[in-house]
Amino acid sequence: MLGETSDEKLAEQLEKENDEYRDFAQGNFVDTYRNMTYKHVMVLKYVIYHCPQAKYILKTDDDAFVNIETMLYFLREDLSTNGVSDLLLCKVVQGANVFRSYRSKWRVSVKEFPDRTYPTYCPGFAILYSPDIVFNLYRIAQNTNYFWIDDVHVTGTLAKQANVTHTDISQFILEGEDLPYILDGREYNKQYLYGPVNLKDNQIIALWNAVLRSGNKKFRYFIR
Repeated sequence: MLGETSDEKLAEQLEKENDEYRDFAQGNFVDTYRNMTYKHVMVLKYVIYHCPQAKYILKTDDDAFVNIETMLYFLREDLSTNGVSDLLLCKVVQGANVFRSYRSKWRVSVKEFPDRTYPTYCPGFAILYSPDIVFNLYRIAQNTNYFWIDDVHVTGTLAKQANVTHTDISQFILEGEDLPYILDGREYNKQYLYGPVNLKDNQIIALWNAVLRSGNKKFRYFIR
């Protein structure tokens, strides 16, 4: 999912990629950090209009790793091949303070967000939605004032308005300190759905190779 760019060379590269692979959607907004909410809402809109048959929707960042073998088993055996409703599955963040310091990349003014803490929300690197939640969040987004921190806005503010309950998957996210065990080829038996955040390309490839070596291990997690 992309926005627009004023870089002519990059725009030309995107045109070539689109002609060859048709592997991205592009919105009519400039692709900048403070426009991330437009991109997140575009994801919701795309799903509604182009993926009506989807049982689940997984949104991830391009520097995230999804253990797809384990994820598929999880969806089939722990959830349902027919899909479930009212599902917002992620690493849940509660009671996070709003940054007011001018030195912070995520500084937010009182005018932008008057509360001292954010509502419960999902970090945007890996979020699993059921289709009904996607529809409700997109609907509410049309009538809610814009806020530039997309994960807080979409899975926090909008989710709160929609009375959505977050389901925590923190225990099945690979911790950063465990990463060297896998990258070094050592035995690692902990089940996980996602790697740690902010991975490099070579780390993502190494994790995938580790999945191929280990085979498709069974996974059990009962939604509470």
